[in-house]
Amino acid sequence: MEGNREVFFMKKKLSRLLCALLVMTMVLAMVPAVSAAEPKGTEDDPIIMYVGDYTSDYVSKAYGCNNSKHTTVLKYTEIFNGRETELKSSKYVSFDNSTGVFKATAATAKNGTFGLLKVEISCKDASCSYKPETVYMQIYAVATGITLRTSTGSTINSLSLPVDVEQRVYYTMSPLTANPDNVRAWSDNKNVEVLNKGEKDSDGRDAWGKDAYGTYFTLKATKGGIITKLNIELDGDTLHKSVTKEFDVLTGSAAVLTLKTGTQVLAQSNDDKDSYIDSTIGKTISITATADSVLGDVSDIDWDSSNPDVASFVSVPKNGKVDLKVGGAGTTKITATLGGKTATFEVRVLKDITSIAIHDTNGKTMDNQELTVGGDELTAKAVVYPTKYKESAKSAVWSIEDKDVLDFGKEYIKWVDPDTGKLTTETATFKAVGAGTTKVTVTLGNQTDSFRVTVKNAAKTIKISKLVNISNLSATVRNGSETEIVSRMNANSKFSQSLAITDENETIYVPVRWVSAFKASNGKTATVYGQLLTTDGEYNFNYGKLSTQITLTATLTDDAAVTDIAITANKDNAIENDVIRLTATPTVEPSSAEVKYQWYVNGKAVSGATKATLSYTIPKSSSDSATLYKFVCEVTASYKGTSTTSESKAFNVTVSRDYTVSVTTTSSKNGYTVGDKVEMKATLYYKGSAVSNSSFSWQLFDTNDNALDSGIATVTGNNATATVNTKGVKSAKGDKIVVRATVDYRGYSYSSSETITVNPAEAATVKQSVGSGAAIKSSSIISAVTKAAGSSAKVSYIVFGSERSCKLTKSSSSSSSIGDTKCYVSTTSGQKLSDVYVKTSASSASVTYTAYDADDYVLATGTVSFDANDSDDTITSSGASFKAMAAVDQITEEYPEAEYVKLDLPRASEGKLYFDFNTISDFKREVKDSDKYYLNASSSQDDIEDVYFLPVYGVKGKITIDYTAYGSNNSDLGTGKITLSVKSKTASSKFTDVTASNVGSWAADSIDFCADNDLVNGKSTYSFAPKDNLTRGQLVAILYRAAGSPSVTGTTNPFNDVKTGDYYYNAVLWAYKNDVVNGTGAGKFSPNANVTREQIAAILYRYMGSPAATGSLSGYTDRSKISAWATTAMQWAIGKGYITGTSSTTLDPLGQATRAQAAVMLHRFLTK
Repeated sequence: MEGNREVFFMKKKLSRLLCALLVMTMVLAMVPAVSAAEPKGTEDDPIIMYVGDYTSDYVSKAYGCNNSKHTTVLKYTEIFNGRETELKSSKYVSFDNSTGVFKATAATAKNGTFGLLKVEISCKDASCSYKPETVYMQIYAVATGITLRTSTGSTINSLSLPVDVEQRVYYTMSPLTANPDNVRAWSDNKNVEVLNKGEKDSDGRDAWGKDAYGTYFTLKATKGGIITKLNIELDGDTLHKSVTKEFDVLTGSAAVLTLKTGTQVLAQSNDDKDSYIDSTIGKTISITATADSVLGDVSDIDWDSSNPDVASFVSVPKNGKVDLKVGGAGTTKITATLGGKTATFEVRVLKDITSIAIHDTNGKTMDNQELTVGGDELTAKAVVYPTKYKESAKSAVWSIEDKDVLDFGKEYIKWVDPDTGKLTTETATFKAVGAGTTKVTVTLGNQTDSFRVTVKNAAKTIKISKLVNISNLSATVRNGSETEIVSRMNANSKFSQSLAITDENETIYVPVRWVSAFKASNGKTATVYGQLLTTDGEYNFNYGKLSTQITLTATLTDDAAVTDIAITANKDNAIENDVIRLTATPTVEPSSAEVKYQWYVNGKAVSGATKATLSYTIPKSSSDSATLYKFVCEVTASYKGTSTTSESKAFNVTVSRDYTVSVTTTSSKNGYTVGDKVEMKATLYYKGSAVSNSSFSWQLFDTNDNALDSGIATVTGNNATATVNTKGVKSAKGDKIVVRATVDYRGYSYSSSETITVNPAEAATVKQSVGSGAAIKSSSIISAVTKAAGSSAKVSYIVFGSERSCKLTKSSSSSSSIGDTKCYVSTTSGQKLSDVYVKTSASSASVTYTAYDADDYVLATGTVSFDANDSDDTITSSGASFKAMAAVDQITEEYPEAEYVKLDLPRASEGKLYFDFNTISDFKREVKDSDKYYLNASSSQDDIEDVYFLPVYGVKGKITIDYTAYGSNNSDLGTGKITLSVKSKTASSKFTDVTASNVGSWAADSIDFCADNDLVNGKSTYSFAPKDNLTRGQLVAILYRAAGSPSVTGTTNPFNDVKTGDYYYNAVLWAYKNDVVNGTGAGKFSPNANVTREQIAAILYRYMGSPAATGSLSGYTDRSKISAWATTAMQWAIGKGYITGTSSTTLDPLGQATRAQAAVMLHRFLTK
């Protein structure tokens, strides 16, 4: 004992030395390390502990007499409010005699008061040199939480603080016996201050303390409008983990004013959303206001209605309540103001208004408009229908998408709402600001109308000094009437411009309009006359005194000709990464001519763009910063060996480099598999800053820009996020999916894309034992695919791949190889998957497969592995999980639609069912016949594969477990049976010295059972030593493990031959504490003594609580050799079948039990 204590203190000292060295290393460069003094354990300096702590955690000394032959005497006294009360036994601490250490077990608290525990320590032996000593302790419970409250006792979940006013916050610990002084509080914001402990408030009172209302701390806000967190840490700087709680804090203007009618919230001062309530003429709306106290009294609210003709206040506001009477159609804004906070909502009386329209100054419906920067303003008027509600048009709200293009006119700009940028009026004017396109919208309730405005810059004038070759031009044109020739000339962009020189000697093209044509008498040529135009919309051209007439000689041909090319596109404005989809529609004569295409962008041919359609992705600024892209399609028509080529007019796409759209996945994965849900996020940026409240639409495409088949994937979502639900891929090599997000913003449509790679799901390997041959596990394959690709995946057929060391045939009676035949899950005419038959003689064989759905999309790939050993339903006496037994296959073969099952319990003589079984002492629960076990369990459901069957000792052969299957709607599908077979071993699969030639024929199952359940260990890794005798220490260690190795803290060791470091130390203390074992006399346990058969019976008997004995000993001739103290135990063990005779007439009660015999006895004991 004394040696053990020296080791104990040596370890303590070494541990403290290492800690000290670590601290010194960290702080040596800053300040000298200072060691905290240990508590003295006196009344003035008690040892402060928490439940679960040891005195050795705080002081280095041990208490009590260290002479193992002496007895330490402890006298306990509790002290509350200075009054001492002696205790008959300790209820606050336990004491370990062997280590001299106290453990805190309960808080020294009573009726809300904390006290001290006084322990007087002495030795019972009067001659002992140990000097009596006294130690004082104060013990607290471990804190789990804290409740904040007001001085009146109301619970505080969040705090509202006035500015520059100190406020006390009272708190209660949970549990009440936790340490109220070990509390630390701080704010995340410097403008909310928690006064320090020891500090005084402005009135000279303690900032932290206790008054008539309870324990408190003090807060002070130095600035309004702050929303932050108050953090509170409990039990900091203790040996256990501290607890941190958070509370919301708002100060001054961060408080909220709320308006309600009934339970409906009409408006809140902290909510910027447009709030409104629909109403009807004649209705009264009762409004109730509430507000955080820092804003003031709700009786002082200022109320206002912007349009009293629609609704006005008809009662005197009182205690925050007021009535509003609706008197006319239209809208009005109701505003409540208190303490600098405003809550606003709109009353809409628009039920009978059927529509709203925008008219011009002539009373006509407003069409789309074109304006020039610096030009006249545009006037628009809102008109309401039916016209009897025309006065409500005064409540019409006008909005402009892009105010960089268009703004309200100078007479109205002053009435624009500065927060929303909208204008409420019947008539509005608009002025052009900058080039671009935008939309003007008028809204009244749910009714809207709009028109688009295109603004152009004022055209720049260019002076032309010379025209190049305008009277000597030639062209080849398809023959036709003179009118058709002119039309074909104007349609071909090659003939729509002419070369000219500016006054700055620059070469440019000026626009041409062909006017007339005159055919020659031979019909082979025509003279075509045109006019140079003075503007192209972007520039004005000043020709001075130059002639602007142009002449061209056209050669007329009957060969193929492209007489017109129309270009359409999905958009004419874009941003980087936008996809422009263009289509060229040429008019070709004759119609039977062969047509070829070539697209050009900004004069450069696009490689591979040789179809009538073009999908072009606008490059990023880093590779091309152009803001204008001109798309031209060159069309060649060929007929009878001759060709004619024409170019379309340029289709211009304006690119804004100020805007970008980012489309990303929220996952860091490089690739995805079928069944994955891919979360996407889109953000619109303007000059690098995110634009809030952007609403996106989402689409999926393949890499050729074709809309993606919904059988491959779908996308759901709106606004800035979406989810791509992957369902299948076109090939086993995987697919790429283009995810495109589009946003309409300020009259423009912007989009961008992200490409994700999706591969087939990887199904878990299906393992199958086939013996001499077996049908393929079709249900296991389907189950593996469904688990990998998702529950929505519907397998239509399987195609098998390479076979390794096995052969798959079309059926058990067929020799035809399965090859790449489609093997259908369900079919009336094709190859059925469940008919596929496999043969192998190898212990390791396999075949790969690919799973497809009904649309021929790949769902998953996987492998089936085979071996020629026993079938899957064969288990050992150690039992097996339903997963290992392939129970799901048996159920789904009978009931493919089964969602869950309920199990009938097997007979007690056969075995037991457990759920989540690890060992006989470690499992979640025993199975009940009312439990639901799911075939495809979610995280909150119990999985059928986690059920475990443990057979009773000696059970062999076929076992059936009945079940009832249920569908997804809890419908009873019917009953079935899970079949398994228990096979007995003749040799251990774990230890090489347990064979059929020694004890294996009768003990192998039991030895492996004990090893599988962590009850016994081998003498070495592969040796069990089955014929060695079992010792008393080994036996109690086995039973201790079977009991789950419970704690023995607080149990005094009565045996001087059982030491702390012995492997059986805890087991002996546990067995002694629970009256499972007694000593062998004179304070000894004799752990290394061999155990006899009658001792095993007695120990097991006591372990079970000494139950009634039913067995008979009359048939055994050596029954008189049974010790008197073991007679009842032997009767009981014989009656239960835990012990059998060494022959039909002998028990050999005094015979020493071998390790093999003990394993068998324990196997019987733990399973029967």
